[in-house]
Amino acid sequence: MKKKIALIATCVVLVAAIAVGGTLAWFTDSKEVANTVTFGNVKIALTEPTYPGNDNEGKITDVVPGSKITKDPTIENIGTNDCWVRAKLEVTVPESAGNVVPTYNIDTTKWALGEDGYYYYKNQLVSKDKAILFDEVTIPSAWGNDTAGKDVKIIVKAEAMQIQDKNNGNEANNAALWQGVTAEKAV
Repeated sequence: MKKKIALIATCVVLVAAIAVGGTLAWFTDSKEVANTVTFGNVKIALTEPTYPGNDNEGKITDVVPGSKITKDPTIENIGTNDCWVRAKLEVTVPESAGNVVPTYNIDTTKWALGEDGYYYYKNQLVSKDKAILFDEVTIPSAWGNDTAGKDVKIIVKAEAMQIQDKNNGNEANNAALWQGVTAEKAV
C-alpha cells in the first residue's frame, strides 16, 4: 500500500509539474528591436557668385593699379553634418611686382590666419550655411607700367572636415587636427 501511495504521489507531482511547465510556456514572450544608424557626410561647394570673371573663364582684363575687384570665395556646407572649414590663398604676381601683393578684406571676426598659412573659420559651418572668406581684392597702387600686360592669379582652396567634438570641448579647429586633409574644392 505504501508503494501504491508513493506511486500515486509521484504521478500527482509529475502531472502538476507538467501542468505548471505547460502553463509557464504559454506565458512566455519575445521581442526584437532593430536599429538603423545612418551616417551623415561632409561636403562643401566653393563658388564666387559675384566675381565679374565668371563669364570669361575666370579672367578679367584692363585692371589698373588701385582697382578694387569684386571676388567673393563662398564656401557652402552642402553636406548633412556641421563641419570645420579652412581656406588658403595662393597668389602668383608678376616678378616685376616684387613683394607687393594684392590685399583682401578678410573678416577677422569670423576667420583666423593660422601659422600654416590657412584661414580657419572660427565656428563650425552649419549644414546648408555659407561662409565668405572675403568679397574684395585691392590691386596695389604701387604697381606701374612694369606690371602692365602681366597676369595675377589668385587661387582659393577650401577644405572641410567633421570632428566629433560635442563631448571633447571646442578645441577641434586647430592646425594639428588637419594633418593629411587635402583640398576638396578650389576656385
